[in-house]
Amino acid sequence: MIESYSLVGPAKIRTLVVPIGKWTRKSFLEKVKLFQERFDIRLVDITPFDDATFNPQGFPQGRLMFDFRTSHVEEEHMLFLHDFEPYRKTFVIIGLVNQKLDGNVLETLRQTYPDAISHNLIYIDADSTPSKYTFNYSSASIETIICDIGRNFLEALSHYYSSYKHVTLRSPGAIGGNSVLKTTLTRQPASVTTTTATRKISGLDPTVSSGVVRSPSLKSLGRTTIPPEQQRSKARQIKILGNFQLLAGRYMDALQSFAEAASILHKHHDYIWLGNALEGLSISIVLLAYLQVPFQIPAIATHLCQLKATSQSGYSASPSKRDSISTTPMQSPRNSMSSIASKVRILDVQDVIISNVVKSISERILYYYELSLTHNSEYTPQLVYCEHILRMLQFMISCYKGQSFDQQVLRNIVLNTPFEEIKSPNNFVETESFSKLEIYRFANKLFELQLKEMDIVSQIKVYTALASVYDSLGFQRKRCFILRILFVSLMPHLDNVDINAKWKENYGEMIHALLEVYGIRRTPENSVQDASNCSWVTLQKSVLMLCVTMASKDRDKERTAEFSLLLLKRYSHVLTQTEEHRLLNDYILPSISSLPDLQYWDPFLVRNLEILQLDVNREMPRKKQIAPININGFNENSSDSAVFNPFRQNSVNGVTELSQGGHRNVTFLLGETAELIVTLQNPFKFNIEITELSFVPEDELYVKFLKDLSFNELPLLIPGNSMRSIHLPVAFINETAEEGQSIDKLRIGVFGLPPQLMRIVVSENLLHSREESNNDDGNERCNYGCFRYQVIPEGPELEFVSSTLNDNACMLLDGTKKMFSFIVRNKSLDQSANYLVFSHLTSVEKSLKPDYWKKMPQDDLYEIETQLKWLQHSCVRFLNAPHAIEANSTAEINVELNMARVPFQFSGFDILIEYGMQNSTNSNVIYTKVLHVPIEITLKRSVEIPNMNVIPLTESFNEVENVMDCVPYLMNKVKKNGEQISDYALMLLDMRNSWLHDVSLNVQYDDFIGNSISIESMHTVRVVIPIRRFSATLNLKAKEIPHLVTGRQFVSSGLTEEQTSDMREKFWCRERILEGISCEWKLQDTVGTTGTVDFRQFLEKIDTRLLDILSPHRGSSYAVDLSSHKNMIEVGEILQIKATVKFNTLHAKNDETVSLSFLLFNRRTGKTIPKASNAVLYNGKLTRQIRPMHNSEVTLDLLPLERGEYEIACCLNSSEFNDVPVYFRVM
Repeated sequence: MIESYSLVGPAKIRTLVVPIGKWTRKSFLEKVKLFQERFDIRLVDITPFDDATFNPQGFPQGRLMFDFRTSHVEEEHMLFLHDFEPYRKTFVIIGLVNQKLDGNVLETLRQTYPDAISHNLIYIDADSTPSKYTFNYSSASIETIICDIGRNFLEALSHYYSSYKHVTLRSPGAIGGNSVLKTTLTRQPASVTTTTATRKISGLDPTVSSGVVRSPSLKSLGRTTIPPEQQRSKARQIKILGNFQLLAGRYMDALQSFAEAASILHKHHDYIWLGNALEGLSISIVLLAYLQVPFQIPAIATHLCQLKATSQSGYSASPSKRDSISTTPMQSPRNSMSSIASKVRILDVQDVIISNVVKSISERILYYYELSLTHNSEYTPQLVYCEHILRMLQFMISCYKGQSFDQQVLRNIVLNTPFEEIKSPNNFVETESFSKLEIYRFANKLFELQLKEMDIVSQIKVYTALASVYDSLGFQRKRCFILRILFVSLMPHLDNVDINAKWKENYGEMIHALLEVYGIRRTPENSVQDASNCSWVTLQKSVLMLCVTMASKDRDKERTAEFSLLLLKRYSHVLTQTEEHRLLNDYILPSISSLPDLQYWDPFLVRNLEILQLDVNREMPRKKQIAPININGFNENSSDSAVFNPFRQNSVNGVTELSQGGHRNVTFLLGETAELIVTLQNPFKFNIEITELSFVPEDELYVKFLKDLSFNELPLLIPGNSMRSIHLPVAFINETAEEGQSIDKLRIGVFGLPPQLMRIVVSENLLHSREESNNDDGNERCNYGCFRYQVIPEGPELEFVSSTLNDNACMLLDGTKKMFSFIVRNKSLDQSANYLVFSHLTSVEKSLKPDYWKKMPQDDLYEIETQLKWLQHSCVRFLNAPHAIEANSTAEINVELNMARVPFQFSGFDILIEYGMQNSTNSNVIYTKVLHVPIEITLKRSVEIPNMNVIPLTESFNEVENVMDCVPYLMNKVKKNGEQISDYALMLLDMRNSWLHDVSLNVQYDDFIGNSISIESMHTVRVVIPIRRFSATLNLKAKEIPHLVTGRQFVSSGLTEEQTSDMREKFWCRERILEGISCEWKLQDTVGTTGTVDFRQFLEKIDTRLLDILSPHRGSSYAVDLSSHKNMIEVGEILQIKATVKFNTLHAKNDETVSLSFLLFNRRTGKTIPKASNAVLYNGKLTRQIRPMHNSEVTLDLLPLERGEYEIACCLNSSEFNDVPVYFRVM
């Protein structure tokens, strides 16, 4: 990546480490890593030697930096650059030996790598005799070994440099010829621009495009008699010496050499060598700054780059303690340097910002490189141009991350040490360091080149480095864009083994970054957030297809299958049928045998699972728990309305159903055969094959496939873009626990892949709002389902045999009773029915809806629930119900039917026998079945009451009227109890005999017992019954209508308080009548059939008129009694009428004044007698104002003048009338 293009890379010694002996790749790389961590050694730690050129004592602050490598694939392609940039050569060979070998190993190493100048052996696990070039890892530290290797290198470098003194140095283009790729710019290079534009670039180097013009400031350089060719050759030699001095750690000498070479090369317009000398000069400046050695910026750099002093440089160098290094300006022995220094101000390192100096020098380097492009052989190779840009980008990135040019940044540049605190690229503070935009614009210089013309190794290095730059800047999309370009460029060259090995070093990291940025690493199959977010599916698809092609060309089956699976798993909706078939047949299926961990890619394969019983008409036992419950008439402690729910039955033994929460178990019998239905989906455009299907081991303990049937169908084919239900027979082999068992997954193998666990996916979830995505609770990708079942043993089996009723049907008169019996048999040969519960369900209960009570008024609800209560507890009685029925035996049960209070819509009932075998080990749980025995009843009418009325009693009976049996009863009440006849009313009942035979009946109301009455068939008789009126002290409004079932939540009825009070009064008035009245009858037939009359069915709701008669003073504050001393007088005789006003005890007494008015009526006509009439005269006023608290009696004297029958009444405040008027007759 970009780290390999460090700015100080030309100062590092390329060292090849090779394994000798029997190494594993892992152990060898671990040892190499130990050396790579200690690549930097000080010259002061190296033993000196006699050579003066590279003696470590000449600059003890210097460093030797080794670049330890394990391969040099690209070196053979860079031979044309070895004379131009010698640091590209591999100088040192180190052999790591891990065993004792015969022969001269060192000599063999030299013969294998003859181009290297220093060969060394390090024995790791084997002992050897130490020598100058042989070291023992166990007896010396790594640092000591590297220092000795460094000394060997410096000695060899001295001999190697001496060979260069007599060599004519040529440019890369002259050496390589047409094989060297010349820098090709997409824009016009600097050499072909106008002179004006050139001067804008550099005011000190106005090089003419059509000819050579020397700078006036450098005229002194022309005063020499040495031929230009010799000067150019000498300058190149000095430049090469600077390169070797960099490698040897003598940075101050290298700075002077590069400065001197640059001055001569600039004079002779040798631009490619000039640019390279300036690059070495900038590297020397950085390394000296890192060592904190004081120095001065060479005059040639100040002259060419127009450097100026700044107020703050951000850098301070500590003075050296050595006398050989002084802070005085550097003096060159050559006239060229002296002439320039005399004209340019000398800048000390403290006076400039090093980062800006390096950047300015870099701009001049690129400028001179571009100027060289006009020459046929002395041109800059594109590789050199690109690598300089990449090294500068690495330098700028380090400054950008450090936010300033300090010692920490220098350590990162030189030693590649991490920063102490790395901030996010978006949060960097722009100081004197380079800005993100400046780095980005500088990186764009690479796009001005024809990168595709470079060799593939160089392309790999350039693109990976550029991608690393964008990564450091936080430009992840640009980074991935570069990686895509790299992959496309690599594709035609992946067959090259060397290329393949080179790019594979960072292949995994690049692929990971590419997938991460484009969101391909999201997991929509697992995460509901990823599945709900929109993404660039088309772009992601193209990236993955590119990865598939690359991995395929690389013969990497694992990655090819991985990327193909990603495409099918997450992007099948944008793949064509051809693409899907190619991914499956070309990449995935061929990898099955070589990739044992390969799994099927659709986690939503199973969409539903259920097991169905083959015998749908077969009744399955139900799980019951025997628990005692409190029964007091009704199940008042129950929390629901189960008492009156016709779909649930309560037995007198307290058997209640177990509460089933969540999924309810499906019950199967042990040994039963059933049908498994599995729904599988295929969302792809190709067919899939199910090659294996089985239960998980936990489920195989209870259920298994019938192998002779189901497995003959494998493999199962599921067409593309479809869902298929597979039907397979299964059998249950063991009982389950009471809580049952659940099947939530299956073991399924697809395409011959190893079977994997597939859960049942009921539905998939997606987020539809931002609020949902911010809420992590319950954000599951899908809803999983399960099939819950229970396997129980087979119990007893009861069947109905016969009954004493013909065809289980009979006809009954309402109000009568009847006995019958029936026989049941236990068909089981080994299971006894030792748990029996007898109950019944009438047709009336069947006809009701479960929520019948929700919208009924309170009085109607009480009426129907009273009826249901009687039907459940009194209508049918089992007289001799057995406790058990043994296996293969019968039982006879007697039943009593009571039709006394059944409604007219009653048409029959079902006998329900709940039975099972109670296990002695667990007596609280039992599995039961229910035997239904339907009985049809035809109900006929007997005695009916078509009409009912109530009239008040206001006067005594005549003797002639004593023929009614109620008269003696009333006269006895008046005589013995002192009651008034007006305290009673008469109920008139029309009683009809609707049967074929005559009937005699007796009616009773409280203590009144009427005489026996005989009614002929189809005739009606009126019966008069005395009933006592309600006391004025009885407050019916405050008495609530009772609820027979508790625990219900009623919605408000919507009635006003007055309407509710009126409903209560009428309800209790009717209940009082029904409570007191009864009637028994007997038919005059051969058997003397007897029965009773259910008055509740005939007595309608009480109306207001009837309520006023039975409770006349229920709402009045006062009660008025009117009386007279005679009821027959002569004409002209005075009659005194007395009115007594009483307080109603239900109301508080008050001292208010009320108006009492007398009213006179003609009894025969019912008309009011006018006040001015001569028929009856009165003394005083008919209307009086009284205060009942003080005077409650008022008298009125009447004088009748005409014969007739009259009626007198009175009222209070024109609203409250007296109860019984006074009648009198005038003779």
